[in-house]
Amino acid sequence: MSRDDRQLANDIMPERSVGGDVVSQLDSFQALDIPAPLQRGLAACGFHRPSPVQAAAIPVGRTGADLVVQARGGTGKTLAFSLLALLAVDPTVGNPQAVILAHTREVALQICSVVRGLAKYAPEICCAALIGGRPIQADFETLLQPCHIIVATLGRLSAVEAAGKLPKLRVRMLVLDEADHLLSDSFLQSTVKIHDFLPERKQVLAFSATWPPSLLALTEGLMDRPKRVMLSAGDLDPPLAVRQFYRRVADTGEAPSDVNAAKRAELLSLLSSAAFHQAVVFCNNAAAGSALAAALVDNGFPAAFLSGKQEQSSRDAGVTGMRAFRLRVVVSTDLVARGVDLDRVNIVVNVDVPRDAATYVHRVARAGRFGTGGAAVSLVTPGELRRLRGLASEGGFDVEELTGVVPGDLLERGLRDDGDAGRLEELRALQRYVVTSGDGGGTERVLRGRVDGGVDDGAGAEGEEEDERTREMRWRWWKWRHEWFLWLKECHRLAVEARSSGEAAPSGVAQ
Repeated sequence: MSRDDRQLANDIMPERSVGGDVVSQLDSFQALDIPAPLQRGLAACGFHRPSPVQAAAIPVGRTGADLVVQARGGTGKTLAFSLLALLAVDPTVGNPQAVILAHTREVALQICSVVRGLAKYAPEICCAALIGGRPIQADFETLLQPCHIIVATLGRLSAVEAAGKLPKLRVRMLVLDEADHLLSDSFLQSTVKIHDFLPERKQVLAFSATWPPSLLALTEGLMDRPKRVMLSAGDLDPPLAVRQFYRRVADTGEAPSDVNAAKRAELLSLLSSAAFHQAVVFCNNAAAGSALAAALVDNGFPAAFLSGKQEQSSRDAGVTGMRAFRLRVVVSTDLVARGVDLDRVNIVVNVDVPRDAATYVHRVARAGRFGTGGAAVSLVTPGELRRLRGLASEGGFDVEELTGVVPGDLLERGLRDDGDAGRLEELRALQRYVVTSGDGGGTERVLRGRVDGGVDDGAGAEGEEEDERTREMRWRWWKWRHEWFLWLKECHRLAVEARSSGEAAPSGVAQ
């Protein structure tokens, strides 16, 4: 960066740190001098006015200054660095010019989707995602084509670099998303190796919701006279619009399975009484999470389980199902705790208390994305309540006891349009008609009472009964969808086996 550019950065931001309380909202992205094609892309994606982190970070980032950015989850950090990457590239140069590192495959695909959406009216700009879980040869071939922005997981990019297939000469920007994770002990060496491999003269942008002092010093050591944009009052700030609760679960002192059963019953009760749109349920154990997801499905909630140990296709299907509003609940380990935007989620449930305050904050931030509001509920035994209070004390946030239902006013916002509202009613209807697969491959119907709003479909409730023909048609529809899903899953399994053995996939199997 030239001396003039550095002076401009100092003029824009004479102090090293800017607080969120002094950053004003701009009326439009036009005020940030965004080129017209990208403004059209922003509008097409539904973005019309920059958030505080975008209004603060984009002008400074455009000067070429290295940048450390802190803002709560769901405030628009991804859009900020995606725009900065797009603004940094020269479309006439076909080589990669910006590298964005993500901590999971799901987040990498999400970021790439955001970049492509913003570049909808700038088709000469190409973005590619390099992630594990698929043949690396495909990534080698991708990099032989014109490609301006690379979004990659750390492991896959390291493998591409080790194979000597990563073009680096024109790279002018490195973005670290969820930098506190990428620079943690487990990933520090690999992240620094990528940083050092890329050209010395590059702009480094690091974004995170949490910046412990030691990590901040480490990160700035990888930069050249960095600027800071700090929009959170502290290192551990949950979203302002998400109200945090705990609900007591009796600890019988018996086997862990008894506690798990009690929490499962409490979770079903909680979700059945809450008028939520979509939910994320977190647990610390993959086996327990899988069992919880199965219990939710058995009780009529369209749900899926996600963990880092699953095949990529299963992980993709779960995230896609939530975004397409085909699922209402996702149960996960901390795979989706960071960075994954599921913007209809307005309730988060911690079946297990997380191990540290930072993870708790990231979990809570899955609800109330972009300020829409929501609730976070932790199901706790007496011992876990002490741990939760310790995390709250460490992070400086309040958690209150929930003795009844989740307040309805916290769950009112978040749906995009009338289509979303209609889809929500369809998903709620599933809780009346639960389709389960029997041992013999057949299906059976379980008729359940209505749980949205706590209304029971009693035979004497005037206007509430559906005629038998309507019930039968609805059941047959969901039965067909369930069987179609099982067929598709089997086709995918056969295709994966065929690819791994080097044989042609069976006829009729999707490739």
